[in-house]
Amino acid sequence: MNSQASAKASATPESVTQDKILMAWGNISTTSAIHKSLGQSFDVSWANHGKNALATLESEPITTAILDARLPSVDGYTIARQIKAMNESSPPQVLLVVQGDARRAIAARDAGEIDAFLVEPFTDGAFLSAFWEMRDRLAERRWDSLNKLQASLLKVTKRNIKRMVDQSSEGGGIDYGLVRECSAVAVEAARSNDLQGVLEELKNHHSYTFVHSLSVASLMAIFGAHIGLGNADVEMLAQAGLVHDLGKAMVCLDILDKPAKLNDEEWENMRRHPRASGEILRATRGTPPEVLFAAERHHEKLDGSGYPFGLSGAEIDDVGRISAICDVYSALIEKRAYKAPMEPKQAAEILTGMAGHHLDPDLVPRFLELVWDGKF
Repeated sequence: MNSQASAKASATPESVTQDKILMAWGNISTTSAIHKSLGQSFDVSWANHGKNALATLESEPITTAILDARLPSVDGYTIARQIKAMNESSPPQVLLVVQGDARRAIAARDAGEIDAFLVEPFTDGAFLSAFWEMRDRLAERRWDSLNKLQASLLKVTKRNIKRMVDQSSEGGGIDYGLVRECSAVAVEAARSNDLQGVLEELKNHHSYTFVHSLSVASLMAIFGAHIGLGNADVEMLAQAGLVHDLGKAMVCLDILDKPAKLNDEEWENMRRHPRASGEILRATRGTPPEVLFAAERHHEKLDGSGYPFGLSGAEIDDVGRISAICDVYSALIEKRAYKAPMEPKQAAEILTGMAGHHLDPDLVPRFLELVWDGKF
């Protein structure tokens, strides 16, 4: 392939979207991890020359452009202005990579010529965090097209999760009223069969803590209603799902959004989050014990091989068992920086294989009834 031509990495069959992205920054070898990560969710075109970038924009329906400010022949600022002029009603998003002084980039952002920018050098994780934050703003515009209950749950939960993360990052506990506000809406949505639409909409968002927390909370609430629990118990399950990963507020974004396998040190850092979640909730006034145990025990396994406590069998309560099932399933079907989302059928097969030694053998079949019925 000619080095001046555009190169493509097609999205996988499991991709949530087939949107096309133009990456006119760096090269395939130096940005391979980023290219691979984005290629799991998008059709990525690559160009290392300003003229080639413009040719791609004229021939393909690009939704997002990643531009190097110092592209040869036509710089990133000039291309960004042309992009916005091509489609004034719904222009592609532009993420600009700049070097040195960022004042020109700030002015371009304030003028609406670009949507976001990053100053080199930065890590792969920092780049992906900035990219997805920009894309998430686009996804959130669609929430107003949902029904009132679904839009309310998404907006309230995103706002409250951010507040909880900020509070927990400062040390001490959180305002548990934020959790109850979200769970009350979640229970109403579960009873009205509106959580399925929320789960579907979460596929278009990337914010790790928000997506995974609301996804697990929704799964737990739907499952609780499915097995006949009352509103109080369903609400408690939703609360457990919302806060089970609060400890990841202590994990840096470079680890959470790393587009590759974690090394031993990073993995040890990640494994600390159940204890950290427990510490936050123990310092929080009004935390139900079941919610606390779910946060601490959702990575425990029936055979004792889990963490952080190595609990086994009857030492793991029912809420801990339910949270473990929902956490595993949610992680499998979500897109991550290092993997594409898994199809529900494949995720169900993995859960079946884990039943008995890792997951509860009686609860897994009941959970899978919802999968086979297409509930999520």
